Order: sequence, then C-alpha cells, then structure tokens
Amino acid sequence: REQLLRDLITLLSLSGRRHVILVGDEGVGRKTLIFSLAQLLAEGKGPGNFRSVVQMSETALLENPLATMRAALRRAAGGILLVPGIHRFFGDRLRAQFPEQVNRELQKALLNDEQVIIGTATSGEYDLLSRQQVIRERTHRLDVPESDRSEALAMLTFHRDRLRQEYDVDVTRETMETA
Repeated sequence: REQLLRDLITLLSLSGRRHVILVGDEGVGRKTLIFSLAQLLAEGKGPGNFRSVVQMSETALLENPLATMRAALRRAAGGILLVPGIHRFFGDRLRAQFPEQVNRELQKALLNDEQVIIGTATSGEYDLLSRQQVIRERTHRLDVPESDRSEALAMLTFHRDRLRQEYDVDVTRETMETA
C-alpha cells in the first residue's frame, strides 16, 4: 500500500496541523500502515523529523490510564504516538471510557507540536469525532480502504512473526491465503 503510505508521509510532512486520523473499517490495515511507517523510520528512510512511533499498551491503559497516557506522550516526544480507537478519548461524561483528565491530556497533545498523534477510527466513529472542534481544526482525515487480496496477504505476512510470538501458532502461507 505504497501510495497510502506516501499520502500519510505527505500529511506528516506538513509544517502545521500534522495530526492524522486513519479512517476505515476494522481489519483494513490502519495499524499495519503505521507499522510500515515505523519500519521506514527504523531504516532511516521515513520522514526525517520523527525519531520513533510509540503505541500505548491497552493493558496499561486499563490499569492506570493517566500514567499510561503521560508516559506515552513523553516517550513519543519528537515522534509519533499511535492511538488506536481515538474516539474513546472524546466521549462526553456519560460515555467516556477514560477519566476526564486522561482525555484532556490527549486533547492538549493535539494542540501542541511535541509529538504527532495518529489515531484510528471507523467512519461512524469519525463522524462523531469530527463534531469536536480540536479534531476539525487540528487533524487530517486519511481514508484507508479495504485491501485487495495481495495487500491482505502482504499484511498477514508482515504480522506472522508477531502472531507466532503472541499466540504461539505457526501460520503457514497456505493458511494466510485461505484467510
């Protein structure tokens, strides 16, 4: 998905309003796109003004959301913070998934340039998110369409080692083609 990666790099290279929300259905490869960007950065081939890509631990978010958010923002300074399901940090008081102070920390990060925030959302989640002024004024939307068969196979191949390590399963090429 080289064109999509180039589009993302173009948005990240802007002088202002560099935060991006990747919009697409579950499983279309939004996070894989970010992992590809991280790999480019590690190889010294990505946009030169970023030192790393950081993702918060979902487990840590459940255990201590404020400390996790602050630590992630610190670690992502000068780089990129990946926030899967970014809509979870913008709920009103009745639907908020995290304490208000955690949500404010992320919203403050969108207002400054210490790190770039890349969030993921489905189209419906983005429709709700876009009601927020900070989202409309400080982020770009990048649609991530469904992948074709060859792109899906490449994404599964990319994740094969992680799947093997995390779930202790051996994923064969035939299995990936069937999936």
